[in-house]
Amino acid sequence: QMAKNLAYGIDFGTTNSTIALVNEIGKIEQMAIDRQSPNPAIMRSVVYVSPKMQYLFGAPAVEAYLVDVAQNQETKTKPIFTGRYIKVSGDSTSGGISNDQFVPEIIQVSESDNGRLFQSLKSSLSSNLLKSVNVFGEAMTLEMFVGNFLGEMKKRADEIVKQNVTKAIIGRPVKYVGGNEQLAMERMEEAAKIAGFDEVVFEYEPVGAAYDYGVSVNETQICLIFDFGGGTLDISIVKFPERKILVNVGLPIGGDYFNYKVFESQLAVYFGKGSRYGMYKHEFPNSLFRELKNWYRISLMKNEAFGKSLEHYDFMNTRPATVKALRSLVFNNLGFGLYEEIERVKKNLTDKEEDKFLFKAELIDIDSQISRVDLEEIISSDLSNIDNLINQAILEAGIEIDDIDVVATTGGSSLIPIVKNHLNQKFGKGKIKNSDTFTSVAKGLALRAKEVFG
Repeated sequence: QMAKNLAYGIDFGTTNSTIALVNEIGKIEQMAIDRQSPNPAIMRSVVYVSPKMQYLFGAPAVEAYLVDVAQNQETKTKPIFTGRYIKVSGDSTSGGISNDQFVPEIIQVSESDNGRLFQSLKSSLSSNLLKSVNVFGEAMTLEMFVGNFLGEMKKRADEIVKQNVTKAIIGRPVKYVGGNEQLAMERMEEAAKIAGFDEVVFEYEPVGAAYDYGVSVNETQICLIFDFGGGTLDISIVKFPERKILVNVGLPIGGDYFNYKVFESQLAVYFGKGSRYGMYKHEFPNSLFRELKNWYRISLMKNEAFGKSLEHYDFMNTRPATVKALRSLVFNNLGFGLYEEIERVKKNLTDKEEDKFLFKAELIDIDSQISRVDLEEIISSDLSNIDNLINQAILEAGIEIDDIDVVATTGGSSLIPIVKNHLNQKFGKGKIKNSDTFTSVAKGLALRAKEVFG
């Protein structure tokens, strides 16, 4: 029997994506759209294009890329600069002034006979200059990439519900990385059409999380939604039971940024940081490590100029093995694997006091201990930004901190112990409620879809 008016709630994230719907008997169903993922309801937001123009999505995309990279041959890259610079907060000085840096944003990853992997598509939606990406000689717009990804999510969910669902509520961050909200939204609308949706409404992601939280709330209460993911931190303050949204605020920081800070403080030393080179023992340039801020930036360094500069740093280097390790990291496409290891360790430190980074590859041998305390020290400088955003939300909502009855957390970065502890201290432990970390936004958007589409 065909249910009328089914509509999806879709959380298209920087790192992960999920989809849910309210079925004909009024129950929320989370769709298992990636059978190869450790949690089939969560699909990694990545697209891999093989040389035969075959598209892979989610876990199989990562798998295929790693198999190709495992062949370890050096490959060319073709960087595509989005024309936009992203602001990255530097460390605060003793006077409390943060040295913000602007770094160029690049989307293209590696060009080889093996195929291409695209990630962080969401973070590029607001770039004015990124019109299209060349994939094996074919120009493809960013809207097509995102549309293909959403279309794949739709197709897999349609197979589960055995019907063509053409209505959806799609989540959006309060602040897109890089600003330029209107362009990002126009592109998302276009992508939704390409994916096969006729009717789409966009809703703030923390509002989705609020709906999920408020599904069983009947008494009057004010709830702060703390949605901290891979790319952004979004906060909404919502009044229940009427679900009145008092404020939405956001910051473009998330788990990806923390991963880089972990690399810089813990692992850069294995790739030349702190070594000296040349007759006059110059210091190995720290600026170079900013180029290693994520795996796709690393793959873009794979060019002749960088090879030449490595020869220069290698000359009379106090730790020559580290320069060779850096060369291997870049030219053998090992950045992805290294950042996956950082992510794994960061997650483990949620439950463990300490863990080991283990990364062994050609000319690289990392076996290093990191404790939860180390991680907390690395992240502590960002807590003030997070705290300021919470205070801003409370101020804009026109309420006092004590008026908040519940803090509902969602998103992978909200699990980091120092973040949790900070919320406990600020609001009181009894007020913190953990929503479903990765799926609450999609579930709430599905409830919102039921409300909008009937």
